[in-house]
Amino acid sequence: MGERTLSFNTQMVEAILAGAKTQTRRLGEKAPAAKGESLWVRETHFIGPTDDGKALCTPCPDEPDIACYYRAGWTGPAPGRWRRSLYLPRWAARIFLLVTDVRAEELRDLTEEDARQEGIAADAGQTAVEAFASLWDSIYAERGTGWEANPRVWRVEFQLVNRPAFVTSTPLHG
Repeated sequence: MGERTLSFNTQMVEAILAGAKTQTRRLGEKAPAAKGESLWVRETHFIGPTDDGKALCTPCPDEPDIACYYRAGWTGPAPGRWRRSLYLPRWAARIFLLVTDVRAEELRDLTEEDARQEGIAADAGQTAVEAFASLWDSIYAERGTGWEANPRVWRVEFQLVNRPAFVTSTPLHG
């Protein structure tokens, strides 16, 4: 079996790095991962010339003058045009996850605790479940698989198996 990946947007990558996101829900006929499997995360990035003064970068192992910079955690002006997570090359991956559980469920089986483990926080006037439903609809409602449609999803639970040296936030959940 080849390596598998999961793509996440910048907000969710930041939640993973902070230890706040330990679940994801995915549409699909087949499970996106299996329990015990290791996955690498694709994230928004820029590949360009190496600049030793930039903190969030991974140098290319084959071309020392090229590096990958990450949108999650980036402060200041963009180093160039950010590229979608889908295009992150394997050599540039900095986040690896160990899958601890996978199961099929109905989307609306999501509990308040599940929503928090999805990296979603309750805010003024909205529960974490309501905030998750809004986020889900912003991505999937136009495709006919919004919150109200209650599609069958794959619930993937994971733990971060590496923590980049520059991340100094909450310890991992056991």
